[in-house]
Amino acid sequence: MGVQFLVQILIFHNPNSGKRKSQIHANKIERALKRINPKTQVTQFCAVSISVLNDFWSSPLANAGFDAIIIIGGDGTVGPVINAMKHNNLDIPIYCYGRGTANDFASFLKTNKSAKQCAKTVLRGNMRLVDTLLVDGETYACNNAAGGAFTTGVTKYSKKMKMFFGKLAYLITAFFMAFSVKSQALRFTVDDRTFEARVFLFYILNTKNVGGLKNASPLSRVDDGMLDLICIKQMGFWGKIGTGFFQMFGKLHKSKNIIHIQGKSFKVEIIPDRPVDKNFTHTDIDGNPYKPYPLNVTIGSKIRVLQK
Repeated sequence: MGVQFLVQILIFHNPNSGKRKSQIHANKIERALKRINPKTQVTQFCAVSISVLNDFWSSPLANAGFDAIIIIGGDGTVGPVINAMKHNNLDIPIYCYGRGTANDFASFLKTNKSAKQCAKTVLRGNMRLVDTLLVDGETYACNNAAGGAFTTGVTKYSKKMKMFFGKLAYLITAFFMAFSVKSQALRFTVDDRTFEARVFLFYILNTKNVGGLKNASPLSRVDDGMLDLICIKQMGFWGKIGTGFFQMFGKLHKSKNIIHIQGKSFKVEIIPDRPVDKNFTHTDIDGNPYKPYPLNVTIGSKIRVLQK
């Protein structure tokens, strides 16, 4: 397909994402867009918080007739942008320029490339329909809804650690927590099936990637109309070591310590009258802290993404 020259481009960037270089990336992309097509009109918007992002859509700027939106940041930036778009009935194709900490959604789509490649792909206009998650019937997410030790842990490490170590900060946190975390008794309902299990953590995933780990959910597809539940069950020392090896070779779903179920509707509850571990006091969406349990997730309506 030849270049279509989409000319009204909006760039969202999160100054707190990744190593805090979003403005630099935004400027590089704008220059690359205009080198390819000097007629391209670029609007940059710095989304310093979710509330500021939501306010944007009620401003006159939101009615500028954008052909595409480029989102600079990780899943914690992409998810809120998609949520705001859905709640304002906007169907605009997005390009995810992964410059956050883990960038699981962009990595899966293979759009976390250079500014030059970003500009070429956006102006070419090749689109793909992909799934979303809908949490509690009101909040859209791009990659995952989760709970447990590592999910809450990685949202608590210092901003300096995230800034200097990037994705490695997730792995450092996971390493120190791996042998001290406690499991929690949870009740899961997936479509019409209900079961209970003691788990260290769980993820309801839209892609294969989570926390910077690729192939954490090897069977996941972003456009199959299904989500994947991955639970790491209670286990001993050697079980943790073995599970780590399954992850290294992309076979995590085959480990006896893993529960893997695909479905369209999920409910996760704390089992009543059981002690609640501190890591299970709230849930997480796309790496951002969310509400306390129960967690209700369904497959959300599709969005359009720009890909090479």
